Formats: sequence, structure tokens, C-alpha cells
Amino acid sequence: MLLLSIIIPVFNNSGKDIERCINSLQNSYNNKSEYEIILIDDGSRNDSANFLDYIATNFTNIRVFHQKNQGVSNARNLGIRLSLGKYVAFVDADDVVTPNFIPDAIWVVSNTQLDIIYGYIEYIEEGNSFNHLKNFYDYDNETETKTNLIILSEKEKKELYCHFFDLSKTDFWHGDYYISRGPVARLVRKKFAIQNLFDETLCMGEDAVWNLQALKNADTVGMIERLWYYYIKNSLSATQVFNEDSIKQYGDMICQLSKYATDDFSKACLLNKTISSACELAKGYFLSKNYPGGFFKAAKEFNHLFSKAPWNSVMKFSYAYTVGWKCCIKYSLIKSGLLLLFFKLKETIVSK
Repeated sequence: MLLLSIIIPVFNNSGKDIERCINSLQNSYNNKSEYEIILIDDGSRNDSANFLDYIATNFTNIRVFHQKNQGVSNARNLGIRLSLGKYVAFVDADDVVTPNFIPDAIWVVSNTQLDIIYGYIEYIEEGNSFNHLKNFYDYDNETETKTNLIILSEKEKKELYCHFFDLSKTDFWHGDYYISRGPVARLVRKKFAIQNLFDETLCMGEDAVWNLQALKNADTVGMIERLWYYYIKNSLSATQVFNEDSIKQYGDMICQLSKYATDDFSKACLLNKTISSACELAKGYFLSKNYPGGFFKAAKEFNHLFSKAPWNSVMKFSYAYTVGWKCCIKYSLIKSGLLLLFFKLKETIVSK
């Protein structure tokens, strides 16, 4: 039986990025019979799709599946269903894994029955070299891997749950390394993954919702304090490109996240996520040159958002106070209707 299935959704990624991603996986572990790579072509243009087929002819442990564009959540769900491994893992086609990832994963899935095992990622700028970067625990043997496998207590699971709302939660940071809110740098038991698929109705925040759902439903959870993954920042990510559906997409995300905010602390974390989403929406949509109207129309529409659900569902000062003073300031600017004006003035000053 295969131990691990690595699922990579692909949509019009460059051949250079895909090859870099595949090489980071294939060069880190010699026994290719213990893991497979599943490439899901989510309706890519012909040159990208053909490149995937070309790669698959060179490796016996790579399978490629083509489909019409249905979104990354659908592609990941298809990969889960098609997987043959005991565990599944997700990698994005424009990122890379560290040499530790597959050796650690093979050991873990061979020796445990945990529902989820988390590792660490590092966020780096496109174009920066990651070849020189070292793991903060630089070791390569099974004894060390076993020693640093931590089984999370219920208290630690609750703290991780809140971390998925708010990445400033320090318990799951080690310097620049942290447990991601995305689906990468974790191992998920296939039988458990089948029961906890991604929400295909969401266009934004689907990763955070999936993480909260999976962690809530998991009976046994572990983590290894090892750097497994380099997340490479793309200047054209979805949050940085104008999207006329942004208001609905952010609203849908917050609505789904609110289902997992069940106590005061998680509600405080949700408030922080709501405010950070409002800031992204203010700068990326309402202050965009592509916004269909002037500043006063934008300010009126933006401020009106917070008079209705889901934006006002956790708008309490006590929650902002729990998060910290920065959150309190932004909360106050929103409540006074001045947040968009603040960003407009800041934008004007910077441009001079």
C-alpha cells in the first residue's frame, strides 16, 4: 500500500514553477514506491496541461488528471478521492517543500494513526533563494523525528483552533516558521480526509474553513517542529488583484468562519479576521482605481457593510480589547466610519 499521496492542483502555472515544485519533492526521497504525486489540471491552457503529461512520462509515481476549470477546492477533493495513499498532503504548484518533508512524512505515517500531523512553513518573497535556508531543528534521522513528534492535548488543540483564525497566535510560531492557515505542510489520514472535504461553494477563505472543520472533527492531532514547506509570495495573488465579486466573497468567508467561533476567545479571533478582511477589502476594492464610483460613494458603501451580517456579528469592543491595541484602533476607525478615509489619507501621503 502506498503510504502518502501528494495532491497538487494546477491552473495555468508556468512550466518553470511546476518543475521546481516537482523536483523539490522527487529529490528529497529515493524510494518512489512509497509515495505518489497526483497532479490535478484544473482546466489549464494547452501548454501547461501538456507539460504535466510530459512530466508524468518521466516518473512512475506521478499521475495526471485533467478536468474543466472547477476551482481549487474541487481539484483538491478530486485528488483526495483518487488518492491511493494511507495519508494525503497538499502542495501548491508554485511552492516548494524542504528536504525534510517526505522523509518525515513517510516515518510518521508508518508509525502513527493520527488524523492530522502538522509541520511548519516559511513565507518568502518570489525570487529569493531558499537553498541556503536551514531548518531550525537541523536533523535527518528517525530518532529525532520521533522525539519531536508532539501529540496535542485538548488545550493545545483549542489554541491551534484559535490560531487558524488569527496567525498572530505565538504558540505555533518559531521565529519565521509557523503552522499555516492554508492546507499545506500537514498530513491527513485519507479516511478522515474523505469525511472532511473542502467547501466548493467558497471562492475565498476555503482553506481556513477547511482547517477549522478538520481540526474540530479530529480525534487525534500531532505536530512536528520541522520546516516542511516554503510558501512563495506571488505578487498577483487573489487578495491583491481587483475583483468585482470581492464583497460577496469576503462576506461568504466570514459567514462560514463564524460557524466555528463558539466561545469569546475564538470570537475575538474572528473579529481580528473580520477587521483584517475589511482592511484588505478597503485597499484592494474600495480604493482601487477600478472601483465603479468616487470616494464618497465608496465610503458610504464600505461603512454600510458593518450595519449588517456577517460583518457586524462580532463587532464588540471587548473582543477587540482581547486581541490588542492595534485591533482596538482599527475597530474604533470602523465604528466611527473613518477607516476608509484613514487609508485614503495614508495612500495620498505615501504617493507624495
